[in-house]
Amino acid sequence: MSTLPADPTDNASSPEEIDLTLTFDDSYDDDDDYEVKDPDAGPSLLDQYLSAMSPSTGAPVSDVTSAGTFSLIDTFGSKPGDIGLALAVNEHLAGRLPHLRNFMAERVVSLSTLIGLRDFEVTRSRVSAMHPDRFSVLLATPDLWVVVDSARRAFSAQVFSKDYQAGAAFCADLAALVPPLPPTKDGSVYMSFAACESGEATLERRPITAPQWSEIEQNYSAGAREVLGDLLSIDDPEDRGRIILLHGAPGTGKTTAIRALARSWQSWCQVVYVMDPERLFTDVAYLRSLILDTPGPKKQWRLFVIEDADEIIAANAKARTGQALARLLNVSDGIVGQGMQALFLITTNEPVGHLHPAVTRPGRCLADIEVGPLSASEATAWLESHGSSATVTAPTTLAELFATSQSDAMLRTGSRVDSVPSGQYL
Repeated sequence: MSTLPADPTDNASSPEEIDLTLTFDDSYDDDDDYEVKDPDAGPSLLDQYLSAMSPSTGAPVSDVTSAGTFSLIDTFGSKPGDIGLALAVNEHLAGRLPHLRNFMAERVVSLSTLIGLRDFEVTRSRVSAMHPDRFSVLLATPDLWVVVDSARRAFSAQVFSKDYQAGAAFCADLAALVPPLPPTKDGSVYMSFAACESGEATLERRPITAPQWSEIEQNYSAGAREVLGDLLSIDDPEDRGRIILLHGAPGTGKTTAIRALARSWQSWCQVVYVMDPERLFTDVAYLRSLILDTPGPKKQWRLFVIEDADEIIAANAKARTGQALARLLNVSDGIVGQGMQALFLITTNEPVGHLHPAVTRPGRCLADIEVGPLSASEATAWLESHGSSATVTAPTTLAELFATSQSDAMLRTGSRVDSVPSGQYL
């Protein structure tokens, strides 16, 4: 529930002074209810305030004389673009700009290019003097308002339009302006990183080092190596399960396998690493924004990577995280997931027997891979191939093998440490 309170002051010495508070829920939804706490004073004061601030009228705030002095507390945030979003949402709710489209890109479009796209008037703006590609603005024509936030490599626009087709056409023109990504260096691929900001998904794409499978396959036991090799060779996951499970003890190479997968699949799949998975499946607005409102390029699949998701897919997940598990299953192969070219790769340190049976059900999983330690003979062979004469007599994790092979070159103080702390990412 969101509120638009407007409470006149009781100070008799200044009866014309009014403090107007404008509040929206940061998880804005078309179905949200908005209420005014003071029905006698609130609506008229709000209408006057928004009319005075509206770029369609051009009237300054000072023109609102009957309502006295206003103070705006805008819970969208403090940036001009946030205030612009509040104004645009008002136009949307009032039906003057009934159509809304969200646009996101991982490359920045210059402000001057945006303005020229429709001969916009810049009605609210904040532009960094040191970094002109970082800006927050409200652009307006009589029938089209666009709220734009540009920061570093992330770019988002919320397009409010009077005509449905006009909004669609603007988004198409905007997509054509997004510059292509520069080529990566050898051994690198692009990966997108997703996080929630003000209830919406933000994406930033940057290159990561990604090995070829042939360079790292010796890091895995025979069973895991065979299944991982089959997984990396897939080029069309249609009519398969949508969940990939990697489970095993810390330090066994799950993260390294993900980087190799990103390289093997780069021609047909965009990899999106979710940085806040604990929020993704508990915040409906964030989930919808990331999965539904930010589609990848046409004919390209997306792989959402969710690491250390023990609480989401454990056997007692529903009791621990509520609807998180149900939402994961729904967006993977339920009604919501129908027609979406989306895969979900989930890692956990839990043994497969501790995972919820709904996740591991046949037909739901594209792959269920236990990434365990190397056997004693495999580990000894691994050390020999890395120039170490050490031998092992028990199953050994990849992290422990790297620690052993690099121990002679490691700079240390104090006593030697032979074990590797759990949780090291490999």
